[in-house]
Amino acid sequence: LAAFVTADFAAAADLPIYTKAPPIVTPWSWAGFYIGGNVGYSWGRAATDFNETGTATSVETATTNSLAPLPLPGNGTVFTTTATAFGSAASNMNGWLGGVQAGYNWQAEQWVFGLEGDIQATGQKDDPVFCSVPGCPPGSAIGTSTTKLPWFATFRGRVGHTWDVGPGRTPVLLYLTGGLAVGEVDATYTGGVVGGPMGAINVNLTKAGRTVGAGGEGRLGQSNWTLKLEYLYMDFGSVSGAAGGTGAPVITPFGINNADQIHFLTTTTTIAGVASTHVTDQILRVGLNYKFPPH
Repeated sequence: LAAFVTADFAAAADLPIYTKAPPIVTPWSWAGFYIGGNVGYSWGRAATDFNETGTATSVETATTNSLAPLPLPGNGTVFTTTATAFGSAASNMNGWLGGVQAGYNWQAEQWVFGLEGDIQATGQKDDPVFCSVPGCPPGSAIGTSTTKLPWFATFRGRVGHTWDVGPGRTPVLLYLTGGLAVGEVDATYTGGVVGGPMGAINVNLTKAGRTVGAGGEGRLGQSNWTLKLEYLYMDFGSVSGAAGGTGAPVITPFGINNADQIHFLTTTTTIAGVASTHVTDQILRVGLNYKFPPH
């Protein structure tokens, strides 16, 4: 019996010990497709140069006041006077924005390279006023400019470096970005005389420009969602347009005006204005992305 027991213990000592294998954890990678949305605020700037010229053309009429009027010397003489108003103003074009983005990343060790495109709707608008005389009294030349940026899109490259930070070793990506910006610039120019003729023209163009910026992005827990904060500067270049108008003729008596002779001037005022607006924008936005394929 002692021999059997000893043999059993010896055999048991030679048996392998089985333990549960640890779970396989796949390292997080930024590589792959992603899609998401964003909201933010924009601090735009519309720098407008306005130049307006008013031309007053007066025609003298001199006749006898009789049953058969006869022209007198000076009849038909034309007098022309001009006045110019010009100015520059850089006004704020701020507003909210929101949109969607999508992109693809490649990762080489700790370096991440990617391409991203986004499209945004905005509420940006400005409306400066230019006057030839401070206070815009009646008879002074006036010009206005209203600039809007209803939407824009960017197509950018990204390059960044990733780290695992914090107690949970959360993957974080810091990156630089830059590329093409495209947006709709809607500008309306008005020129004329306060209390007199006015004219307006609308210039609506899709402008291509450039953009540069930087941002940071981090994984949310152990999910496939990431949260990002991004800043972009954009320059859309300039748009320009012309506005003008012609007022109704104004008849003014002058000189000798009695039973034998009548002298008066018929004056017509024409306004022509040219404006150019340079549009830049700075935006700060927060975004949420979902990365494919899931881990």
